[in-house]
Amino acid sequence: MKSKSQSSSAQQSKPSLEVLIESLLREATEDFEETPNLKWEWDHYLRLSSLIQKIKERESGRDNQDKQDAIDENARRASELPEFIQWLQRNRADFKKMSIGPVENDCGFGLKATDSLKSGELAFSVPKSIVMSAEKARSSKLSVLVDKDPILCNMQNVLLAMFLLYEKYVNPESFWKPYLRIIPSKFDTVAYYTEAEMALLKISPRAFRESLRMYRHISRQYAYFHTKFKNSTSLASKGLKKIFTYNRYTWAVSAVSTRVNNWPNKHDTLCLVPLLDLCNHGEGEEISTDYNDESESFLCYAGSDFAKESEFKMFYGHRSSIDFLIHNGFVPNNFKDDIYFLELSLGTNAANSARKFSLLRESKMDSRMTFPLAPERLTNARKLFAFIHIFIANEGKNL
Repeated sequence: MKSKSQSSSAQQSKPSLEVLIESLLREATEDFEETPNLKWEWDHYLRLSSLIQKIKERESGRDNQDKQDAIDENARRASELPEFIQWLQRNRADFKKMSIGPVENDCGFGLKATDSLKSGELAFSVPKSIVMSAEKARSSKLSVLVDKDPILCNMQNVLLAMFLLYEKYVNPESFWKPYLRIIPSKFDTVAYYTEAEMALLKISPRAFRESLRMYRHISRQYAYFHTKFKNSTSLASKGLKKIFTYNRYTWAVSAVSTRVNNWPNKHDTLCLVPLLDLCNHGEGEEISTDYNDESESFLCYAGSDFAKESEFKMFYGHRSSIDFLIHNGFVPNNFKDDIYFLELSLGTNAANSARKFSLLRESKMDSRMTFPLAPERLTNARKLFAFIHIFIANEGKNL
């Protein structure tokens, strides 16, 4: 049995939270290797992961207050549905053609058509008044922070994440409380991946590298804001300082990443649109949302025909499977819009490297190139074939 002095000594030997966060900030701002190196990247990930695990342990007291949110997630969200629906109705959202609830294929909650819908038919509308936007965040209690912080001022996704945290944990009278309670308490984004899950991504170096970049971004921003809130005297900072943890920041970033929309007709404004963000992805060609200035409402149209009681889905846009994985936490089945990122490089030890480097420069290409490829676009991949031609060329014969 350990004595009190031994326990005290063990406690003192552990680095403090502040020391861990300083180490995390240094590690997360370390430059990537100029030439991609999977071994270095994996070791870098392990160092970040080790620091983050220790930080989570130090912050477990505050995070334990959220454990009730993680118990039987579907039941928890279902219990919050009546209040959320009443909130939508009080605020003039029009969704008579929709029902809200759990959907099939482990897709969590979603929308179902209460009657058949034709392609192009208006499915529902959401008033501007209940939308959480970067504009509203700038004019909220966070304004004093936004005005003085380059990250919050220039990165709307980070600003929205901080807005979510403030409204969920700091503002007890938040107008958006019914909406915040319906948001999942955990996500399937790479930010939540275990070490074993991250290791599986190494089979695709590009997927692993982009996932690591996201992991670095969250780590760096968390460490940066922790330090900022600690040293700031504003009321907003004091409120956020009391509730700010790595787990909560990861939740907020993932909530924004998986649910964010561009404001139609205002593509430079990001926003979270209650009800609209319950639409799961469905294959299509065009994004089916709009904004009506006269009614000041977001409009969502059927992107195809929907039968009665079928799940109402919307097309999330053209993006690669890696983008889906990192930002949405899934890759669509039977995905026909995928892109493969082929990475090719010409080393200095290659035969006739000086001449080949010269030819690449003349062709406006670097010695290391990434080519986004899709099967139907291979015939137009001129730069790819030009690079390959130079790469395999022999002295005198092809050069």
